[in-house]
Amino acid sequence: MKSSILSHLAKRSTAGFPLPRAIVAIVAISMIAAGCSTTVVADAVAAPATGGSWDPQTLPAIPVATTGSGAPVASYENSVVTPAQGLAVSLRPSLQVAGAPAKGQYQFSISTIGGIQDQTIWRTQAATNEVKVASGVLRQGETYLWQAVAVSSGKTYGPYAMQVDANRAGFQPTQAFGPVGVDLASGSVSYSAPLRTVRSASGALGVDLNYKAGQDARPGLPAGWSMQGSQQGWSHLQTYPNGSVAMVSASGAVSAFSPTTDGSAYVPIAAAGRAAPTGQTPTLTKNVDNTWTATMPSGQVSVFGQADGSGLAYLTHTYNGMSAKPTYELSDGRLVRATDSVSTDTAVDIHYAGSGACPKPPSGFVDTPKGMLCSITYPDESSTSFFYLTDAANNPLLARIVDYPDTQDSKASVTDIGYDQAPRIVSIRQPLAASAQASGARSDAAQLLTTVSYDASGRAQTITKPAATAGAVTPAYTISYSPNQGQATVTNAGPKTRTGYSAKYTYDTKTLLPLSTTDSRGLTTKQTWNSSADLLLTSIDQAGRTTQRTYDGNNNPTSIVGPMAGSKPTASTPQETYSYDQDLSGAQPKDMHGFNVTYWANATLTGSPSGRGFGPILNGTSPPASTAWSWTSSPTGSDEPWSARLTGLVTTTAAASKGNNPVYGFSVSPDSNLWIDNVACTASQSPGQCAVPLAPGEHQIRVDLKATQPGSAGQASVAVNWRPPGASGFAPIPMTSIAPGYGLRSVTTKNDALSSSSSDETKLMSDFANPSTGKQTAAWMQLSPQIKGTASYEPFNPDNGEFGRPASSKLPAGNEIINAYYEPNETVSVPCDGMGRINQHGLARSTTRSTTTGDTAGDGRQTYTNYYDLMGRLVSADINGDSASCSYYNDAGDVVRQVVPARGDQPEASTTILSLVDGNPMKTSAVTTVGKTTYHRSAETDLYGRPVTATDIWGTTQTFTYDPYTGNTLSEITTPPNGRKSTLASTYSADGDLQTVSLDGKTLATVGTPTSVAGTVRYGNGVVQQVSTDSIGGFGSQTWTTSDHKKFGYSVTKSPMQRILSEYYQFASGKPNATFQYSYDVNGRLANAELATKLPVAHTSWQYEFGTTARGSNPAAGLNGNRTKQVVDKQHVTEYGYNMHDQITETTDPTTGSNIEYSSWGEITHLGSLTFDYDAGGMASRIVDSQSRQTVSYTRLGGDLVEKTTTSPGKPSSVSRYSSGGFILDSNNKPQWRSIGLPGGATLLQNVAGAQSWQHQSARGQLMWTSNQNGQDTGQRNLYSPFGEELIAGGSGTTPPSTPTPPVNQSQTSASPVSPKPAATTPASPAPAATTPASPKPAATTPTSPAPAATTSPAPVDPTPVTPGPNPSPTSSNTADVPAPNYQWQAGNGLESQQIGSSTVIDMGARLYVPSLGRFTSPDPVDQGSINAYDYANQDPINQSDPTGTMSAGLKIFLSVLVTVVSAALSFALPQLLGVVGIAADAITVARQAAYIAINMASAGILSLATTEVDLKINGEKHMPWYDYLKDSLLTILDVTVAGYMARAAMIAASTTRLLTNGATAAANAAAQGIKDAAVITADAIRVGQQATADAISAGVERVSAAATQAGIAAPGVLAGAAYGYYAVVGVTGDGVMGAFGAAAGAAVGGGLAHATVAAARWARSAWGSFGWLDADLHLAF
Repeated sequence: MKSSILSHLAKRSTAGFPLPRAIVAIVAISMIAAGCSTTVVADAVAAPATGGSWDPQTLPAIPVATTGSGAPVASYENSVVTPAQGLAVSLRPSLQVAGAPAKGQYQFSISTIGGIQDQTIWRTQAATNEVKVASGVLRQGETYLWQAVAVSSGKTYGPYAMQVDANRAGFQPTQAFGPVGVDLASGSVSYSAPLRTVRSASGALGVDLNYKAGQDARPGLPAGWSMQGSQQGWSHLQTYPNGSVAMVSASGAVSAFSPTTDGSAYVPIAAAGRAAPTGQTPTLTKNVDNTWTATMPSGQVSVFGQADGSGLAYLTHTYNGMSAKPTYELSDGRLVRATDSVSTDTAVDIHYAGSGACPKPPSGFVDTPKGMLCSITYPDESSTSFFYLTDAANNPLLARIVDYPDTQDSKASVTDIGYDQAPRIVSIRQPLAASAQASGARSDAAQLLTTVSYDASGRAQTITKPAATAGAVTPAYTISYSPNQGQATVTNAGPKTRTGYSAKYTYDTKTLLPLSTTDSRGLTTKQTWNSSADLLLTSIDQAGRTTQRTYDGNNNPTSIVGPMAGSKPTASTPQETYSYDQDLSGAQPKDMHGFNVTYWANATLTGSPSGRGFGPILNGTSPPASTAWSWTSSPTGSDEPWSARLTGLVTTTAAASKGNNPVYGFSVSPDSNLWIDNVACTASQSPGQCAVPLAPGEHQIRVDLKATQPGSAGQASVAVNWRPPGASGFAPIPMTSIAPGYGLRSVTTKNDALSSSSSDETKLMSDFANPSTGKQTAAWMQLSPQIKGTASYEPFNPDNGEFGRPASSKLPAGNEIINAYYEPNETVSVPCDGMGRINQHGLARSTTRSTTTGDTAGDGRQTYTNYYDLMGRLVSADINGDSASCSYYNDAGDVVRQVVPARGDQPEASTTILSLVDGNPMKTSAVTTVGKTTYHRSAETDLYGRPVTATDIWGTTQTFTYDPYTGNTLSEITTPPNGRKSTLASTYSADGDLQTVSLDGKTLATVGTPTSVAGTVRYGNGVVQQVSTDSIGGFGSQTWTTSDHKKFGYSVTKSPMQRILSEYYQFASGKPNATFQYSYDVNGRLANAELATKLPVAHTSWQYEFGTTARGSNPAAGLNGNRTKQVVDKQHVTEYGYNMHDQITETTDPTTGSNIEYSSWGEITHLGSLTFDYDAGGMASRIVDSQSRQTVSYTRLGGDLVEKTTTSPGKPSSVSRYSSGGFILDSNNKPQWRSIGLPGGATLLQNVAGAQSWQHQSARGQLMWTSNQNGQDTGQRNLYSPFGEELIAGGSGTTPPSTPTPPVNQSQTSASPVSPKPAATTPASPAPAATTPASPKPAATTPTSPAPAATTSPAPVDPTPVTPGPNPSPTSSNTADVPAPNYQWQAGNGLESQQIGSSTVIDMGARLYVPSLGRFTSPDPVDQGSINAYDYANQDPINQSDPTGTMSAGLKIFLSVLVTVVSAALSFALPQLLGVVGIAADAITVARQAAYIAINMASAGILSLATTEVDLKINGEKHMPWYDYLKDSLLTILDVTVAGYMARAAMIAASTTRLLTNGATAAANAAAQGIKDAAVITADAIRVGQQATADAISAGVERVSAAATQAGIAAPGVLAGAAYGYYAVVGVTGDGVMGAFGAAAGAAVGGGLAHATVAAARWARSAWGSFGWLDADLHLAF
């Protein structure tokens, strides 16, 4: 997947961070999946010893420190509250009466708010108009009234509303330091415990356990800790004597409510100067039994018990809205059970001391204090245990967490937490560190801890992180605070940077909103805000480019303009506008008019709603013409009393007069209540009327109605009337003045161009047939309404077993994807030995690619069926009931064995994973048996999960070293079998900028300091490359200068939305030697391409049609993006025919005709003269050409190509073995070729004789020209048709000159875009793996790695004969010379073009690609990875790429969106790139687009977020916290995917912005800020909660790994990648130094794991052919 035109030019290695033990195993297994092993005949090598007699549970506790007295929480002391700014960001703010005389006596007072009588809680007198509030007066989250009275005059100032939010979760700058997070304004520390969740049909099922210094003790937990269900939302409710109420969310944020004058209802309140709560605010009702009910606009209901003596009322139950969610049970304020609402026997139970379920504490720990949390049990009977210490005051301290305490062989996962006497967290020992210490693998116990020290004000001051290996540096960071200036600075103890610090943050002292971030090089990003609503208005990136945003009254973004130079947009500035809540059923969009209505089958508006809808519904008619309503029967279907709540927006038009808003009168019928902008107008007011001054525009309206008369058959009448200014009386409000306020994005408009000569405006239409559910049901482009994709969902009727899940999606041509689900408690036999029958708990059963509605047996239909274990992990899957793959877990939840069944003549493949090799928790090996051949692989990681040593299947060994602060790979030593050792070294500036790449002391590349260009690279042969960007930071041009001063160049012109409209190629002359002009249809598909050149090319023009009169059984196939006609050179016409499965069945090309056949799995088995065979993973194993009688056979391990054999008549077989370090070996395991990927996208290819070819690629990754060892032009020229056919005969350009030249010790770098070694072969190196230059495995070669090419160091080719090693692999008696890898059109992705007979195919990872057809030979393992199952790149090969064969990425526009409905069986999310990701502009732009993707997915219901996104709205915010957004998806792994995708998209753009020269730090900063911007900019103002940040920081990787495992992805590498993405996004919250672990792009599990993770993804896919999405997603990052 290639998401940026610059991506393969800028490769950088990045920082690594410590990983929990589970992730290290994942990393190691990833390396194993990647092919790190030694291949021998079965039983030739003994398996390594595994397991250990040690147990981390026997480690002593971290003792409580004897120091640390005083307050345990830091407090920001610079908050000032004024009449115009009522937000107090401190518990001790200053109250300032702005406008009053500064000197004089004032009497200040603070009172509680709301109720019949406000209560004064504090008074003081001051000699100025400003006073500081005393300690202990204010409480976090509460809202108060304050006023000041001038003593001399008696004048009263106020009262003014003041809201206390000292956390400012998700807003104040925050940085992650390993497992802890630090708020950079207050200095407060947060942490989250590594707890597991269960995959259930209701989503993630489990609990979150978070620490925040100074947090009040919650029931069942020590002070500082809080716990809530993974999707719980609200935690508790606080009532006050005066009647006001505060609802507290699970993350600690608060929504305040005040009772109406008569106490009949509650309305939300806001502080002075703060935006009024929007229509997405929950409504609160006090029930007749004194319990409480909070209802979200989505229909989700939270019930709180009666308030206790202190006014606390705890959550007791939750009810679903329009989608399945867990239900939670609480007792005495303690969470005791989380239950799947679909399969109610799936539950997580939480136990407390006194319940009889508490484990005995280990030696040194105290008995669990009575009523305290002691264990959690899961559906598979596994558990998590909690143990305690006490401080000097006998306060309980949660000091140890043990996951899987009952496992054998040292597999328990132990987290230890140390405290001081304050008490505050001062140290953490993570699971891998604990295991390393207990096993004796590490004896330096003090260097295994993350530590925190505090200053005199209680702020975190110094943080140290563990040493990666014994004797290594312990990274240390210091934070200095300047609260008066609103500034915090982070420095590290490493080499001095240009600025002297790692990062500097500034923030608004009144709101703590971030204002700027400056990195170690002095590069700054800036932001401006609407501080009353916390909405980002403008952002300025490090290059000074501005992006502007606007919003509507509901805080929905209405426009995004930029990035642009300056502040005024031009015609070429990217611009997007959005409209919401529109009816698209007619020719033109129309605004929806009506209410968002929730119904109850009772008269109290309490309990679980009976239904929701757009309306109201009146006797089958919805909605009526006005607000006068009369029901003849109940809308709930019952004759009993009922009630309803109607919310929406009412539009007023009367203009203000003399600065005063016009006054509107309102009235409502009895038994009903009405609020306008939260001003109550109740029927109990005589005569039920009220007057409200309203400015022109939209205002909130809420109506609560009750049909209370039993026996009335549900009849009711209600009238809501208004009297506009000047009207003589009251009348019903016209429904044309009412809008529901859903916030559903209906139309997205972009300024764009579809050709060089046009200026176009594109409109994407998104329809919601039942808008109250928030689920997208159709999408199309306005100018082509016939190309419409649709989606359908189950009803939401839990009593009938229906939960609103995706039912099907239909492509424009009519073929469907149909989802099926297991019954809630259905038990089935899992088709794996020893598993037996297992309850499937209502999870997704299958996805069927069908033909038309009702079709159950269409030819070529594929049904993918899944099977799960009790934890919801996917353990088996099959296609059409055949070849079920199996994954086996041990009692610690680790994958220990995977089996891929035999298929055809392909034998079964079984992999056994061996952890704790030699008793070392950081050593892992695996044994894979394929038929009669056994492969051994091994790896060892450091404490940060990075590979230290690895051995691949061919015996190539590698060792790695890293920079302790940036994580950049400093050296990579590679020794191939039968070869000699070599060292690839990279040097960096103190800021992490790549400076040089050398091999055994010989410089291969030098990266220059940027000036006006994006980057300069001087190569070792004398060629100099420069890359420049355009005005918005996207790719502009490439130029090369040879050693003899010849000029080469490549440049593009683009549309405002960054679509490539033309390409210019300059070959050693002053003018372009070739020019391509492109035009597109409105759906974004390439329609025409014209080539102007004098070079000897095969063709010069291409026209593509997608008609509705195609050949074959599906005339409308063109609507699905199938090419129905191709016209070449304006005369050569080829037509194509398809069936209802989008399978090509015939062409008018005589070489193919109708000789096209398919397997039952939908794979092409015959295509003209070619015959294809596939393995059980659906990957090609053999190609035979009947004309030339040539055969190409592939050997894959874990989905990665490790060996290719080519046989031709009369010639000896040619065997190429792909090994680590960029080596291609022969059948005797002797090195024959090696490729070295270098910064800037160049690849050095060298053969065993030392002959060299320096290959230079265009920014799109296509081989363009080559130079020799002297830096001179070889005369090689390469051009390609749009879909990848070579246009210049003999232009392979891969064979070095015939005369050998002195060899260069070569190795491949982490940025290498081209590697003969597939991604899977680099074990698990954060940098190296991702950078394998020329790899038949796309993962390793993805050109989008932010890490510099130079960071990975494979071994050099030794041109001299060597003695075979001790365990040589079997050899062939007639081995031919190993041919050079043929890198062409996909050179930047390391994909070889394979010539077989007269045909060309490209092995794109999961599938084979045929350039002449522009299609794959097998269906996409990712449903809707493109516009149909066989399509390439959404038929836009210029702006998109799919090198993994799983999912197209790049400039996606429409067609990839219109079928975006999640596949239930596979349960993955498909990010929709609706913008400039394909040609990245900068971090902000890309992150913005990526964020919009996530939101679009949410609105489409893809992650089941459509109805839950508003469930956690707090403080009147429009959108839920980012962490909650991550968790609250259909499957935990999905949110990880989206999160990782967003972070990685930003990473790419970040590296693009500072191409080649900016280090990981800058990329991290840019990415972090980009994501922050994106979060607020794009559709839903994503919030990052403070506790959320801590949660991700401390446990993100481990948590998500487990979650991913539970989601059914067994391949640990995939889990590591997912965890990495999760870490990336959540760590971004204000983290500008190392910037979001993932945003550093290769940090912990970064660059290097790209290689291994993608390999593991393939491994997983080969097991069940369904998880290529993560594989593709990782490509985006690396």
